[in-house]
Amino acid sequence: MGENRRKDPSPFPRVDVSDEVNLASRSGTTSTGFDGNKYMRKLGMERANFYGWHNTYQITKAMGEMVINKTRGDMPVVIIRPTIIESCYKGPVPGWIQGNRVFDPLICSFGKGQLPAFLCKPDTPIDIIPLDMVVNATIAAMAKHGYKHMPELNIYQIATSVLNPVRISDMFDYTCEYFRSRPLIESESSSRISYYDNLAPVKYFDNFDDLSKYTRDEIYRRFGSMRNVEAHKLQKQCKAKIMYAENLCKIYEFAGFLKARFDARNTQKLLSEMSKEEQINFDIDVTKIDWRNYITEVHIPGLIKFVLK
Repeated sequence: MGENRRKDPSPFPRVDVSDEVNLASRSGTTSTGFDGNKYMRKLGMERANFYGWHNTYQITKAMGEMVINKTRGDMPVVIIRPTIIESCYKGPVPGWIQGNRVFDPLICSFGKGQLPAFLCKPDTPIDIIPLDMVVNATIAAMAKHGYKHMPELNIYQIATSVLNPVRISDMFDYTCEYFRSRPLIESESSSRISYYDNLAPVKYFDNFDDLSKYTRDEIYRRFGSMRNVEAHKLQKQCKAKIMYAENLCKIYEFAGFLKARFDARNTQKLLSEMSKEEQINFDIDVTKIDWRNYITEVHIPGLIKFVLK
């Protein structure tokens, strides 16, 4: 805790929560025309980048852990670190999900034909974990350490990138397989567009300029000849789709080239200490996940039913 994530090997200050909070407090102002939310978002990104994190969310999660560790006293404390939480694997309802989670905007955009390319190294694992396994691990860890009443801190990383990794290219392949047979249409009255009859897999790029050119050309090819749309409106719509696709790729760029893997040995040990009955009722065995089945038969159907409705 407190270590920075900079690649620079030279000595560098540790994260100090009090200093960061004081900096944020001092930076506020009530001058005319000041947009506090916009300024704080900018400051958050600056501080995150300063310490080598990719965004404000990541550094504030780390700061939260530091506060918990400092103030826990003689309480037994468990910190749960799930990776990318997606829909339920089994229960209470397979595929149940609330809101667009991390990978879901990519799935939906691809399904609508609006994400022809992605910025990544395709064999990079995308560390996904079903929601019910996160809940089960949380309950099991609370039971284990709450029962002991020992004043200690225990950390559980609920992750799959070491034990049962799924690659970014796998995710897009499974997504493409799903939408080829079950197109994502706006309503029952909508008709298939020719794009779905020849659904192209995502093309991968390792630099933004090449991705941008391909995305622009492909979006115009797919949507530039839509009928019953005025030329200037069509141009505007295509530009908006291009900008959206490019912004998505920028947002997810850090994940597309992420070399980190998440050690889940504590969670595996927790599993080994559970009885057979507990392992069934509180399943946390990520090695059993069949990713193709989960994505095509559980997750995307759940996303369409519970989020896109």
